Amino acid sequence: MAVAHGVDEVALAFTSDAWSPTYRSRARAVRARAPEFQAAAHADGITTLGGFVLTPYRPGTDRALMVVPHDVPSSAALDTALARIRARYGARTAGLVALQLAYARPH
Repeated sequence: MAVAHGVDEVALAFTSDAWSPTYRSRARAVRARAPEFQAAAHADGITTLGGFVLTPYRPGTDRALMVVPHDVPSSAALDTALARIRARYGARTAGLVALQLAYARPH
């Protein structure tokens, strides 16, 4: 998951919790590569919105990364993650994830 300085911890938690039970992904935080994200990041870690410092995993290969949304409220992060899961893996997988999280999705 691409995370950047100032990432909302709630959005990060919702996003990683949603992607993990797809059984097709592994959630790890990596430093976002876009220059606008890197400018404010600490050399040894990424400071979250609440002041936690994450030590990012540094993958050896380029893989498809899930991005923690920084432009949506954290309260919408789970719905956003489920929509992205649905787009990538289909409605059945998104439905299974929502069921595993005991999340009643809006229809």
